[in-house]
Amino acid sequence: MNRLAILMYHSIISPNNNPDLFSTEDPIYTITVEMFEKQMQYLYKHNFLVLTLDDIFHQKTNLSAMGRELSTDKLPNNPMTKSLNDKMRQLRNNPTAVILTFDDGHISNYTAAFPILKKYGFKAEFFLIVNWIGRKDYLNWDQIKEMADEGMSFQSHTMSHRFLHCLSTSEIIYELKKSKDILEENLGKKISYLSLPGGRYNKEVIKIAKQVGYKKVLTSIPGWNNIAQNAFLLKRFAIKNITDFETFIGIIERKFSSYLKQVIPFAITSGLRKIVGEQKYEKIRNVLSGIYLGRKN
Repeated sequence: MNRLAILMYHSIISPNNNPDLFSTEDPIYTITVEMFEKQMQYLYKHNFLVLTLDDIFHQKTNLSAMGRELSTDKLPNNPMTKSLNDKMRQLRNNPTAVILTFDDGHISNYTAAFPILKKYGFKAEFFLIVNWIGRKDYLNWDQIKEMADEGMSFQSHTMSHRFLHCLSTSEIIYELKKSKDILEENLGKKISYLSLPGGRYNKEVIKIAKQVGYKKVLTSIPGWNNIAQNAFLLKRFAIKNITDFETFIGIIERKFSSYLKQVIPFAITSGLRKIVGEQKYEKIRNVLSGIYLGRKN
């Protein structure tokens, strides 16, 4: 069964060129331009199928459904379906399809990631914190629309990045629906996907996400997604500063050792949050991030 590897990025920084920007995002989730280019080059040279969420899950071009019902030979061979036909053939010949996602909307998504994505002909999903649009060191609407014109996809990362499972029902509705409405109004397209701040959620968050119209919710749980299962919650592999190139290759080539490198730290931090609570955990994490940033600089 084909697997879908969704990669989660945040900021792409070159500390040597602009050391100040390195500290504007979470240092743990900040990788270098050089590493990002190396990763994209690997995907390109080894012919990995880099898709968008709509490629996989949109009703009109649902590769999952078509993969269950049709062989590649049965797809009509005309210009209207050639792209879909090619993707179906590639999907059958690749063990893993890849989706590139970026959370938060950091300015480096435009200055660093965007040129590299264009260089290799890749599309990506950018999940925006709506209240941060136009803020210093974050994307503005002009940049977002320029990227959208080049085929990049923009989706919701809520209004303010608050942990949804800690909020009241009315606050959850505001974070999910208001962000969706604003993005749809400004981009002139349907917003179908939500990335959970911090990966936090509970049953109520998922219930409301469905009610306000999201088709899929992206978590921070590490793992591959079974395309045929068509689940509402999607797993992602976080690409961090400590993610070495060998681990990256292992993720997209479905190596169990790379999976363990992601799932064990995730299990430890999830357990720690449950023991000490969200507030204490965030304090501990901020201290550790500060120490890590000091070492990098």
